[in-house]
This record gives sequence, structure tokens and C-alpha cells, in this order.
Amino acid sequence: MILTSGLLLSAQNPELEKVVHEVIDKYQKAPALDLDFQFELTFPEQEPELFNGRFFRIGDQYLVDLDEYTLISDGKVQYTIQEKNKEVQITSLDDESMELSSPSGILKYLSDNEFKYFDKSELKQGGQPLRIIEMIPEDRTSDYFKIRFSFVEAEQKLKYIEIFARDGTRVQLTVEKTDFAAKFSPQSITWDEEKYKNYYIEDLRID
Repeated sequence: MILTSGLLLSAQNPELEKVVHEVIDKYQKAPALDLDFQFELTFPEQEPELFNGRFFRIGDQYLVDLDEYTLISDGKVQYTIQEKNKEVQITSLDDESMELSSPSGILKYLSDNEFKYFDKSELKQGGQPLRIIEMIPEDRTSDYFKIRFSFVEAEQKLKYIEIFARDGTRVQLTVEKTDFAAKFSPQSITWDEEKYKNYYIEDLRID
């Protein structure tokens, strides 16, 4: 065990932090971000659950369009809209609740926390040349023990983010397409109470 820890430490590369944050910054600071993505959620001893979606973001304002529901948020309050049932749930967002709620929450978690970084590009995910960086949380109480961050280095475009939880749960975000300067208006991703006036509204905010 001591030998293994020593090998990990020797493989750690501080320069990788800069590489990862350059990619994250490109996504977080994009003037109008549009992603086609897929979430794969796997619980221990269960078949993976797949969710296909589209993600739009300008500044702190974003919209996540999924098969079953739509999320609209300004980073502080989240509106979960179920078109089929004509229901809306309103919840407050904090750092913990944002972590896996959307591509925005995952990137914020990676940006705000401290990690050890290791180059694992030899893993060759998806049969294409990718830069693969493994991130180990510095916080030993974290719910996650490893994140695998994979991207096309020449374009600084995300391909996969895999999150491995201590309870055996695994989340994989796959980015199919990225547009950093998409054509949509801020109003199209902003909560509009008038639009949902005939929906059942459940406000779950505590304060």
C-alpha cells in the first residue's frame, strides 16, 4: 500500500491543473453555450439509466432540456418543469445540490474544489485520441473518490466526464456536440411565470 501511494504521488503533475481549468473556463465563459449531451447513471448492481439532453447557458442562466422534464435556473433557484403532468417544482440551489444536476453543476464542482491530477491518456476512451486526466479529490470526506476528465486537446472540447462515487454509483457525462457561440436569446432560457400560469406550482424553497 505504501508503494502504491508513492507511485501515485510520483505520477502527479501540477501542470495538469492548468490544462483542466483552461477547458472548464472555456465552457464557463462562453458567450452562449449549447451542448448536446448524454447522462449515464449507474447504481451498483443495476442497469445504467440513460438521459439525453440539450444544455443552453448564458452567464449564470441556463436551461437543461431532457426527455422527461426541463430545468431552468439562474444558479440560485431551479425550476423543474414536467410538461406531461403540467407541474413545476421550485427549489433553492446550493453547491451540493448543483453537483450532478446539470453539466453546469458538474463543471462548477470541478472548478471550485481541490484535486490531485494524473495523466491517464493511455486509456484511449471511445477509440479516439483524447487527453484523459484523472482527478482525485483532496477532500477525503468527498462523496466522490475519482473523476476522469476527457477532452479533445487541440479544440479544448469536452468528450467525457466520469464521476466515481464511494457508494459505487457512477455518472458519465458524454458531450456529443459543443457550440460556444450559439444563437439563442437570454429570454428563451429564463423562467417566465406567465408561460406556466396554468401549471401546478410547488414551491419547495425553505426560506
